[in-house]
Amino acid sequence: MSALTALVIEVEALYPGTLDSATGQAVQGLWLNHWKRLHPELSQPLHDQYPVKPYTVSPLMGLPLPVRGRVAIQRGDRAWFRVVSLDSLLSEKLVEEWLPLLPSPIKIAGLEWKIIQTWYDNHTHAWAGQADFNLLSSAPNSCQERQEWHLEFITPTTFKVGKHNLPFPLPNLLINSWLRRWNRLGVEPIAEELLSQARDGLAVSAYSLKTVPARNNDRLIIGCVGELTLKPIGLDAQTRRIIEALCKFAFWAGTGQHTTQGFGMTRLKE
Repeated sequence: MSALTALVIEVEALYPGTLDSATGQAVQGLWLNHWKRLHPELSQPLHDQYPVKPYTVSPLMGLPLPVRGRVAIQRGDRAWFRVVSLDSLLSEKLVEEWLPLLPSPIKIAGLEWKIIQTWYDNHTHAWAGQADFNLLSSAPNSCQERQEWHLEFITPTTFKVGKHNLPFPLPNLLINSWLRRWNRLGVEPIAEELLSQARDGLAVSAYSLKTVPARNNDRLIIGCVGELTLKPIGLDAQTRRIIEALCKFAFWAGTGQHTTQGFGMTRLKE
């Protein structure tokens, strides 16, 4: 079983209602509560023992636009979300138990949803897929010729800098976010010196970003969504290969803060 597994689930609302604009915490609740029913011994570490948790989730995607922080849902409205495992054992149980034993309808954010369809394959859904760390770390030699990396941030992305949140993906913050997760969860560790190389050898050459609020109850977090291009400056081929692997890893690991609550969904655009 691949260590990295992204499962996408399409759902349909059974009843009308309203939601907060940020639904990632509710999807996380579904993820954790189902594990608790299936494997209580596995659920507890997912809650609190991992310094870097071996999963990410998305919010409900494809919903109507929020009005004053609230989203109106009509019966029959469709949405999708994804859950991602960054651990081989968790991925195996995700495929063999978590999904097959997931009841339908499910409850997310207080509303009932019928499961319509599921995907594991990125040929059938852009945000599904499976891979392993070895495949990412042995990126093809063609990436030596890559002159820039185009990144897309789909859900609000923000970084902890001191006591504050910074809603802008500076190169060193990006690399630190991915490197920290990779070295906790990956197979081959990446040297920490990459952080200083990224600070000096990566530049933002273009961006089209906007800040957006994500509200859940009384919590309001400002993040950015949009696109950004990183350009290497004087980096050797081996360093570019490592950055290539980390940029691809972001598809599963997400970027920045609160990735287990739907923030920081990221992908590398070819």
